Amino acid sequence: MGRLRAAGLAIVFLAAALLSGCDHLPANDCKDHDGRADWQALLMRQDFDALEQQLDGLQQRYEQGGITDLQLRSAWQGFDDLPPQAGGALDAWVARRPASYFARLARGYHHRSQAAAMRDGQWARVKQELRLAGEDAQASLPLRRTPVLSLDLLLDVAGRACDRKALDEYQALAKAYAPGSARLLAPRSQAFPGHCAHVRAQAASGPG
Repeated sequence: MGRLRAAGLAIVFLAAALLSGCDHLPANDCKDHDGRADWQALLMRQDFDALEQQLDGLQQRYEQGGITDLQLRSAWQGFDDLPPQAGGALDAWVARRPASYFARLARGYHHRSQAAAMRDGQWARVKQELRLAGEDAQASLPLRRTPVLSLDLLLDVAGRACDRKALDEYQALAKAYAPGSARLLAPRSQAFPGHCAHVRAQAASGPG
């Protein structure tokens, strides 16, 4: 009985590791919740050389088939919960390297996260953050051969903005760029039903 219980626990832990997206990633990519502590520290120090070197290594492993799109997105979760004061460092990164795929993408994810945090606040502020996230994602799109995370962000922004037309356009782009992507081709049209009901009510009531 004890052996069965131990085996069951081992299966649970293995499943959790697989779902985390860190399976088969190098140890440095998964420590501190996918390296987010290291990346955030480099960002706040504005050590953009070291930050881009690490991010480029991860991106290259994805492009060479060493990790999946799900694992790549999991590693990038370090940019989902940046503190509000990180905005200045992200702006400095983009200003210093306006053609950096990683700078644009990281700032775009930050704007998206700011919008998500304000979802119960004024819709005008949410729209502003989503617009900024979409602009950075669009700017990053041509900067990489397989911009799977740019498309992931654009799809997420379109879903949060309840923009069905944009969602369809980006899903078509996703099929062209990454036809085998489990992340990009997952259904998203009903991802935010309660939120979209609120958006429709806001639109019906007028601007703001």
